[in-house]
Amino acid sequence: MKTLRNVHYSVLEYRPDPSQPKQSRVPLGLVIEVDYNREWLVIGIRARSFLTPAELAAIDGIGRELLREPIQFLKNEIESLLYQPRRPNEVLPLLAKKHEWSIHMSRPVKRDIKVPAGMSNREAVDYALNDLFNRVVLGAGPAPVRAPKRPATAGAIPPARWSEGRVFEAAREARAG
Repeated sequence: MKTLRNVHYSVLEYRPDPSQPKQSRVPLGLVIEVDYNREWLVIGIRARSFLTPAELAAIDGIGRELLREPIQFLKNEIESLLYQPRRPNEVLPLLAKKHEWSIHMSRPVKRDIKVPAGMSNREAVDYALNDLFNRVVLGAGPAPVRAPKRPATAGAIPPARWSEGRVFEAAREARAG
């Protein structure tokens, strides 16, 4: 095993009543941010593909429109920040600051992730994304060495409603200009 250091992650969820954050929340996804040697930024996301009609009905009008496809919402939010000049590990804090209320992105948490030896950087990021998704969103154990493309169980959320992992990459030079 090797260690992928300084992986930052945040959880996205919908909170119908921000004053009661633990009540009736809808999990939407997980985002990780990894910056390799200040040269290569990687953002990985795993999010709901869609919400059920009952979940959509419980969301206010603007939120309902934004979250019809949570994976697309996250993709758009990340792409709006990805190619702007940024310091390392700054994308998730900006998203968390932007989404503090009903659409809520948690403050980033820093963690080192053990990954199987011999993985490329890209494979290690995919593994870390699946590992954190399994642990944090699903409350399951660590990802197996060959992480499944879809979770085996997602509590009350059927596996088909979770997207494949998506990874965005940006060379530091592309973001600096």
